[in-house]
Amino acid sequence: MINTSQSKKIIFVSYGDSTAASSWSNIPYLFSKNLEKHGFDLVRLNILPEPERNLWWNKNVSRYLSIFFPNHQYSYIRSWFFRRETFSKIKQVIARNQDAYFCIFLNFEFYNRYNDIPSMLFGDWSYDMIILDRLKRKPYFFEKWFIKYQREALKKAQIKISLFEDTKDILSKRYKIDVKHLGINVINDLNINHISSEEILQAKINSHHILFIGTVKYIEGAKKLLAAFTILSKKYPKLHLNFIGIDKKDIGEWVGIAENVSFFGYLKKEVEEDNKLYYNLLHSAKVLVNPSEGWAAYSSSVEAMNYYTPVIIKPYNAFKKDFGSNCDFGYYLENTKIETIANAIENTIFSENYFSYCKRAKEMVKSFTWEKYIELLIREMQKVKRASCN
Repeated sequence: MINTSQSKKIIFVSYGDSTAASSWSNIPYLFSKNLEKHGFDLVRLNILPEPERNLWWNKNVSRYLSIFFPNHQYSYIRSWFFRRETFSKIKQVIARNQDAYFCIFLNFEFYNRYNDIPSMLFGDWSYDMIILDRLKRKPYFFEKWFIKYQREALKKAQIKISLFEDTKDILSKRYKIDVKHLGINVINDLNINHISSEEILQAKINSHHILFIGTVKYIEGAKKLLAAFTILSKKYPKLHLNFIGIDKKDIGEWVGIAENVSFFGYLKKEVEEDNKLYYNLLHSAKVLVNPSEGWAAYSSSVEAMNYYTPVIIKPYNAFKKDFGSNCDFGYYLENTKIETIANAIENTIFSENYFSYCKRAKEMVKSFTWEKYIELLIREMQKVKRASCN
């Protein structure tokens, strides 16, 4: 445990309940839990808006904007109304806890502007990165309002930490600010039924199961995988494809769905039955495949690697920054054509090097622990001297 002579109280602000594992890929839960292991006393603030407000916004604002501005990203949480409401909540909790050591915000848009308690902003990517770098378009005029605001929020905070190195590089250059990356990432492991490495490796050697993990935002990649599997299953009838995070109805009409395809929908790790099913599927997965363009569910990929699972993805910058341009723990897709995906799966699971892929996958993420990550983060907090926040 890292000691500090400062107060051990931290105001911890997150979208969603940070005591619930289901919030934001388990990150608020594991982040806060590991801070508590280091002796910090957390004052938690959930800033997720009420569902009714989102529904009202979508019905009365967002759907009309969509007519003239397709695929806009101006949700309720990007609005001035939400900021006013949220800063009011932040002001109140800070007023009640003026002896706090730090304010930690699990986002890039809020900070402490009320006294000298330092702010740490922690996130994955910025709003303008979603538009400029992921959607690859110019922001609409109303999206520019939030981009400008978020830039100022980042400048005001004493510490800015990005989960991904490419985000750190982009924001540091684009905003002319000091954004940090701690040199490692994290595995959001909540397994309640651990088995030995030997048992996992034996399960994989004997397995015929291909696994996909991802929500409906990865649906195009899921459809391509299904098409590739339909081809492979004719040649290898023992193969089985499992989908976590999406349902059969999400796929839509698909005449070619084979009988050896299973859909499990969203599995909540905090629910014992779901937890056991999730990790049983992970233990028995021969390979994890997510052939999505642009981004391929980083969190589930590294968790699979932690369980000796080779991964097949189209590499994106954040992933290559962490694991390099040469993949010896699975397969990097040069494109996401159905034939390419099918060939990659076949070449991986039937490779004479399969066992080494499994061991290498585990090796690549062995340092990605929340315990080590929080220790690095605490060291960053200890470097900050209390100064007046403007």
